[in-house]
This record gives sequence, structure tokens and C-alpha cells, in this order.
Amino acid sequence: MFEINETPECIEMIKERRNKELKLNDFMLSEKNRLAEKVDYYTPLLKNLRELAEKSAVRKEYSNNENGIYRGYYCPSPVDDLIIGSCRRGKLLKRITKRTNPDKEYLFDTAKTIFGIDSPSGYYHAVVKEVEKIATGLGYKFEQIEKGCGIITIDGEDNSKTVMLSAHVDTLGLMVRSITSDGNLKFTKVGGPIMPTLDGEYCRIHTRDGRVYTGTIISESPAVHVHPDASTRTRDEDNMIVRIDEQVHNKEDVLNLGIQVGDYICYDPKTVVTESGFLKSRFIDDKGSVACLLTALKIMKEQGLKPQYKTKFFISVFEEVGHGASYIPSDVSEI
Repeated sequence: MFEINETPECIEMIKERRNKELKLNDFMLSEKNRLAEKVDYYTPLLKNLRELAEKSAVRKEYSNNENGIYRGYYCPSPVDDLIIGSCRRGKLLKRITKRTNPDKEYLFDTAKTIFGIDSPSGYYHAVVKEVEKIATGLGYKFEQIEKGCGIITIDGEDNSKTVMLSAHVDTLGLMVRSITSDGNLKFTKVGGPIMPTLDGEYCRIHTRDGRVYTGTIISESPAVHVHPDASTRTRDEDNMIVRIDEQVHNKEDVLNLGIQVGDYICYDPKTVVTESGFLKSRFIDDKGSVACLLTALKIMKEQGLKPQYKTKFFISVFEEVGHGASYIPSDVSEI
């Protein structure tokens, strides 16, 4: 046993340390309360300042992320400044600069939105709703026919004649054909995807009740370490499966997820905007054209332009399976 000899000097040092700790605690609490008051005071002011800045800006310039298509408005934020640092962000502009290209930015942003919505032939409802939202937001009439296709009508200088431009918003895809005994999905093609190019691609499975699961499209001989025919086995519907990103071990497990025969399988479009200004993605045929048509609407709206004749933009939803624009409105005389 050691005996601690608490001398008067030692006791005095302990008291002094405790006093310092108490003072520090009081100071920290006081600073916490002071900062909380500042936050409460400045938060609504920052919101008002932001609104004022946006009103005085003639437009918003976008940032361009080098690793993807994400483009966001500049938003002053101490959190962003601390965590992200000097990243390239967009900004509010009080004047148009020579480097500004708002039409290209709108085109890329519209493409981002449309490419991000799964829409293999027959699974078109969400993407057509988005096209309708964009078109009506610009002030143009939109109607959806029984088949599911969308029609945007633009009045012309002369409405005695109607012409039409067509682009399709449906894409290639896959559909669940059967569920294997070990919990994988066999599939059939929607449209004509080139199957070898899908080996290893990520995908989403959409169920009838709205659930979405992710998975990977793979060969049934996926590993060269295990399967001697990994590099030579044919990549087609009979020799490929979808491996679901869930704990499934048999057919019953898959059915319990709500996945059924006939559910759509949508593979990743892999959309990227490069630093040099190129848009790379699956399904540019023909979602790229749809984005171009919507951008044309935006330009006409902003500049007060009208086409020579009444014009209809026909957004078809079954092109990839062979009957996209099989219906043509009766008033159209030229396509």
C-alpha cells in the first residue's frame, strides 16, 4: 500500500485545478449559448439574403462535376466550405457572360432527369409524366393518348397545317422470365439489347407493388477461377442470370420479396458528362432526342418564337419493340 501525503501545497494545487475546470466549463456553456443565439438570429436572415440574391440574379450558372452528371446551384454554406473546400460550384450571376451557355446546361440537366428514369418499352408511365411536367411547366399543351404516347402541341405562325417531329423515350431492357431454385432470375429481352455487352452490368428490378431491388447481370459461369468455360460460354438469355442484392437462397425467398415473372429489369444507363463537355450514356437513342426537343421548347418560350406551322412533338413509348409511332394524329400532314 502506498500512502499519499496530501501536503497543503498539493491540496492547493488540486483546488486551483478544479477551479480552472469549473471556469472552463462555465465558459464553454456560455459560448454554446452565445453561438445558439447567433444561429437563431442569422438563420432567417441568411434565407432572406439568399432570396434577395436570387431575385437580383439574371440566371443561375451550374457547376460541372468531373465524375458524373450531377450539376447543382451554388449555395453558400460553411459546411460545404469546411468539408468540400474549394470544389467547383455554380454561382448566381447578375449578368450573362461570354462563357455562359444556358441552353446546353438545360439540355444536360433535362437529359440527366430523363436518363435517370427507367423506361424500357411498356414501362413508360413515370418518364412520360416527367416529360409532361417539363412541357406544361414551359406553358405548352400536353396530351397522352390511349397507347401511352405523349403529344406536345406548339402553335405556329400558320395553324392551317400541322407537322410533327417524333422521338421515343422508351429504352431497351429485360423482363423476369423465371426464378431459379437457387434464387436467381432468368430473363427475356425487351427490344434487342446486345447481350454480351450486359455481362457484369448493374440493374434494378421493379416489382408490381412498386418496390425496387438492385442486382447484377452475370454469366452462369462468372468466375474464371471456378468455371473453365468462363471466357467462352455464350452470353445470351439461356446462359445469363440476374443475381439479386438480397439474402435469397431459393425461389421462395425471391417470391417473398414480391418479385414475379413479368417484372421489368432495367440496367444502368451509366450517364456521365465529361470534362470536355461530352455526354456519355446508354439510351441516348432516343432519350437524347427527347431532351433536345424539350430544350427547343425552352428556347422558343424564352425567345418568343413560333414555328412556321402548328407543330406536334410526338413522344413514343414502344419504338424499341417495333411500333413506336404506328399511330399518327389525323391532322398531321408532314413528319
